[in-house]
Amino acid sequence: MGVVVAVTGASGHVGVNLVAKLLESGFKVRALVHKSMLGLDGIGCEIARIDVLNKKSLVDALKGVDIVIHTAATITVTKSKGEYVKKVNVEGTKNLLEAIRKTHVEKLIYFSSIHAFDYKNYDVITESTGLIEGGNYPDYDKSKAEATKIVRNFQRGHDFDVNIVYPTAIIGPADWRPSFIGRFLISLYKGHFPALVKGGFDWVDVRDVVEYTVKLVERDYNGQEFIFSGEFLSVKELAQLWGDVSNIKVPRFCFPITFAEIGGFFNEFWHSVFNGKELIFTRESLKALKWKNRIDNSKTKEILRYKHTPIRKTIEDLFKWFKDKGFLNG
Repeated sequence: MGVVVAVTGASGHVGVNLVAKLLESGFKVRALVHKSMLGLDGIGCEIARIDVLNKKSLVDALKGVDIVIHTAATITVTKSKGEYVKKVNVEGTKNLLEAIRKTHVEKLIYFSSIHAFDYKNYDVITESTGLIEGGNYPDYDKSKAEATKIVRNFQRGHDFDVNIVYPTAIIGPADWRPSFIGRFLISLYKGHFPALVKGGFDWVDVRDVVEYTVKLVERDYNGQEFIFSGEFLSVKELAQLWGDVSNIKVPRFCFPITFAEIGGFFNEFWHSVFNGKELIFTRESLKALKWKNRIDNSKTKEILRYKHTPIRKTIEDLFKWFKDKGFLNG
């Protein structure tokens, strides 16, 4: 029969890439999607529709599945969606664990986030760093921390085979529903940004994330947790690299983040630029760009022999993919 791997959030950026990599590696894949099928047409795997808030849909979708990779999550850069984020990311994870208990699933790989760690109180982030316990953190960060604790408790309480992974900011090809960073680069290419913001983050190639996730499928690392990180670049450095690869001029001026946060000016300014579309730089997303922690992925390197793709290679491939798929037109 072969091992059957179910991927939640299969039409997301990670999900689409992960489904393709699993199929390439010889696994039978069941792609679990909510609404969108973008990026999965003709990919050659079984597809099941689920709602993580509907327990029955999860139980039905997991029948005959050996391994579950839970990537489904709601990511938001605005506070207005806070309650929905918690519902999907926390209650949805609880529902999935309950469905796993009712079926014959043998292993879970849970996608947490580097944002689940208490980055305000630790200078260096490792897999053993404390998780967020409350306080003034973005809703997404708090939801991922809470869900991670639930998964850890499930693993300990049921002696279940679980791996948890913590990717940094994911970037790369097959970004069919352009991500936060994908939308930023597309808009930059089209000249929508007269200025940038200071700050930066660690960027990891989506192909690295899925490659090493498949290693967790292939071998037994029960109970282990791994950080998937890449390279830290400021917004300006990332924009300059994008400009170099795509042969465009990028803005030179950078707003200080503190200035950008004051009085809602920045939000209103960019909202007018995007004509009512979801904003890219909001107070929530600006908090992420204040990241100053050192991310230590030495455990991942040692155990999984992890190597990240150089960020320039990622940007080159992403530019080619966006161009080939028509995202840079108009």
